Amino acid sequence: MLSFDYIVTEKSNQQSHIGAYHFKVPMNATKIAIKQAMQKLYGKKVASVNLIKVPAKTRNLGKKVMTKRKPYKKAIVTFVGNEKIEINNTK
Repeated sequence: MLSFDYIVTEKSNQQSHIGAYHFKVPMNATKIAIKQAMQKLYGKKVASVNLIKVPAKTRNLGKKVMTKRKPYKKAIVTFVGNEKIEINNTK
């Protein structure tokens, strides 16, 4: 079973009104696996899944300390007929 973390941003909130939801998924997740997991989890038909790889970024913590944020994969899942889902309500 894949683990999903809902991403809350201004853009994701706007797109949730048209039935597109943003999730943080494991790097080895595929479109087919995400689609099957979402249909099983929410009980609604998935129209499309788009994947975006977000690269690692470095940031400064003071003058000499550099750290890296881990890369992750983002999935934008659109449900058939712009159906709405409750993020906290899963089967």
